[in-house]
Amino acid sequence: MVRSRCLSSVSVQTAPEWDSEFKYSTIYAVGPTVSIFGKMTIIVKNGLDVIERLPVQNGEKSIRFQMDQGFLQLTDIKNEQGKAFIGLSTFSKDKRVHALYKLKLTMTAFNQNGCADKSFETIFDQGYDLANYEILLSSTVLEKKIKMEIEVLSKSICYGLPSASSSATGRVIEAGLLSRMTVNLTENGKVATKGPCTDSEKIITFKTEEASLNIKGCKGTSGHDFFELGVTSDDENTDVIYQLQIKVQCLDENGNVCKQFYHCCEQGARLDPYTCFIGDELKYKPLKVDVEIVHKSIDMLPTFEEGDVYLAFSNGTVLKTYKTVIGVHSTYLKELIGDDMNCPGPVTINLDNFSVDAIKELLYQVYSTKRPIWTNFKALALAATSFSFNLILRKLALHLVNYEELCWLDKMKEAICMGLDEAIIMLAVQASQTGLWDGLLASGMDPLNEFGVQVYESLIKPNVERGYSQMYHENLLSRCL
Repeated sequence: MVRSRCLSSVSVQTAPEWDSEFKYSTIYAVGPTVSIFGKMTIIVKNGLDVIERLPVQNGEKSIRFQMDQGFLQLTDIKNEQGKAFIGLSTFSKDKRVHALYKLKLTMTAFNQNGCADKSFETIFDQGYDLANYEILLSSTVLEKKIKMEIEVLSKSICYGLPSASSSATGRVIEAGLLSRMTVNLTENGKVATKGPCTDSEKIITFKTEEASLNIKGCKGTSGHDFFELGVTSDDENTDVIYQLQIKVQCLDENGNVCKQFYHCCEQGARLDPYTCFIGDELKYKPLKVDVEIVHKSIDMLPTFEEGDVYLAFSNGTVLKTYKTVIGVHSTYLKELIGDDMNCPGPVTINLDNFSVDAIKELLYQVYSTKRPIWTNFKALALAATSFSFNLILRKLALHLVNYEELCWLDKMKEAICMGLDEAIIMLAVQASQTGLWDGLLASGMDPLNEFGVQVYESLIKPNVERGYSQMYHENLLSRCL
């Protein structure tokens, strides 16, 4: 599994056709009792569980495979034009449990000699709030033997609320699961063991040199058991991320392993707890959880207690840094300090009500820590634009321009909102050279209303024209060489 995340914003994806050459011309015309699955071998891999369903000529129109959190269903679909599809969907056993799966689908069609004739492979999300993934099959392909392999790459689970009076998190910490769970933590070859817990114990905690590893036994509002594993740093100025190998084993009444699951994940700073769902069939069986710390990534963040520049805030906080650091990165603060840059004594700059966290985030980037630039992106952009930290502004612009989760239009609006002029310029040049700008104008976009007159006239329009000019000269040069 992967860490849980909010699934309400996941956009619906449409499936590609398997065989595009039959996209418009193929009609699937068979008798009503013939199933699309009649010549199909289906293999579902979910962790260590592998389920194989061999071809059976019994006319079934849907096939269902049980998953840990619900079911995976394949449906024989025929549209009004007679074209045949396979609809792939997943759904939870309980409507209040929202599961999202990342699936890898491989389909192979074999000729009469048993050799692979056609194949395709794709990775997609399927689950709560997503439309069925549909695969168009041509009549030529349907005459062949087909093997479909579906592998669960990761899972994300959210627990919804059954009513307004329920827990705000959709789950309650519950000791029942921990009362039958033994946890082993391996670090540098040394093994520490805790559990099973008593009814009064709600959390299993292991202390390492720099952090705490916590396992919480939880029960969802629908009654399903699961546990959460998280790592928290013992020092607010230390970012800790552990790479963990996790093995969960279920034991029968004789103490033998009857089911097991392996996973590798990262836990620590900025990461949601790892969630492991325990199926109803394992509800009363003893569990053994082995956690091994494979690698540690530890970043000692600066405390800002030393320096000759004092950044003072209205709440009494004082962050200390150095004149040389300020002078290299900020033209604004360098001019503000003026002649005192060369004086031996400290200089105090009053930042009044400016955000302390935003300045800390800015200085973390200046000090070249391992802290990702996206950790507190908007606060960092606010500080960098306010005090002209040009190198950080460049990094922010590059990150936003190359951020694949946003479309170009949303990137441009975010850049304008945060005042990232360099990102606006880069996006304008990019749109003109890729043809996107022409497409937006053709679709009816009014750039003056969309981006504002000042931003459009001063930043976007001249750089769109510059992008056209650069592309023209590059093409002309390539033709001449």
